[in-house]
Amino acid sequence: MTRTVAIAAVGARTPVGLHAEAAAAAVRSGAARLEEHPLLVDAVGAPLVGGWDGGLDPEWMGRRRMLALLTSVLNEIADKLLRRISLDRPVKVLLALPERRPGFTDQDAAWVLHGASAHAIADVPPLSVDEAPAGHAGPLAAIGAATEVILRGQEPLVLICGAESYAEPDTLRWLESERRVLRDGIRAGFPPGEGAGAVVLSNTELLHRMGEAPLARVLGAGQAIEPRPRDHALGMMGGGLGQALTAACGHLQLPEQAAGSILCDINGERWRAEDWAFAMLKDCRMVQDPTQYTSAVDCWGDQGAASGALGCVLAAQAWQRGYAEDPRALVWGASDGGLRAAVVLEKGGNDG
Repeated sequence: MTRTVAIAAVGARTPVGLHAEAAAAAVRSGAARLEEHPLLVDAVGAPLVGGWDGGLDPEWMGRRRMLALLTSVLNEIADKLLRRISLDRPVKVLLALPERRPGFTDQDAAWVLHGASAHAIADVPPLSVDEAPAGHAGPLAAIGAATEVILRGQEPLVLICGAESYAEPDTLRWLESERRVLRDGIRAGFPPGEGAGAVVLSNTELLHRMGEAPLARVLGAGQAIEPRPRDHALGMMGGGLGQALTAACGHLQLPEQAAGSILCDINGERWRAEDWAFAMLKDCRMVQDPTQYTSAVDCWGDQGAASGALGCVLAAQAWQRGYAEDPRALVWGASDGGLRAAVVLEKGGNDG
């Protein structure tokens, strides 16, 4: 993979920030917004603590919240980039949604996709929205696919989005039944959250014509399938994740070009930490220190299908704000169903 695919813009809507800059600044400062939901309760009847978006009507649930969060980031990307470029075709969008589960069915996914496709933005071409792979790793797998599309010259620009909300009674009952929601008596659960993230990939020629420098560049992407289910009796051994990491880092000179920043979706569940630990035991050359990773779950809750996109947002904003010392970042994610995906990013700037 050559360095011809750039991150041109990023967007975010999270419980700690309504756009990318605010969300990244909040995570950087350690600001947290894990609070009681005004309506939902956990399995013992206590108010459900999670990362909830206070700007949405608390009576909205599930798919309706996802579409509202997604619409927010689409408008942000339009303001930052899409209104300033000239395209003679619809904007290609790859949208990662939650894996199918109680409270989120194929019908729900189709409803969100239709809503996103129908969302008209003034002075922006229509959106051509396709579903990307699902779950935490979905946006990162979509970045890999979009990179290839851009490199082949099939699209000058692709918008990758991820949207998630665990605020849905059937979903929460299912998670509670599997003891996955963090509360008293549950040691390896996670705080549910909700949010959306967006990453615009483009060829560098498009940015040059606009007189813009890329926020970051895609150095590599990889994905694989972990054959063991997350609740396997022997635990995770890092097989699928290790393959995805190796593929993403295949064009790096290691260990000299090892990534100094790691952004991931480790959320308190044991299997995610084990997956990472065993992958690193097999080969840790791609990162400088595998114990120094950033997971913003303590700030905004588990972001599910938005996780991979938001990890890229945090990396790009760290370079933009000047507080990331290393020029390379590794972003990885693990979907419940077995998908593992990783992306290596490099600090942007003028190509010279």
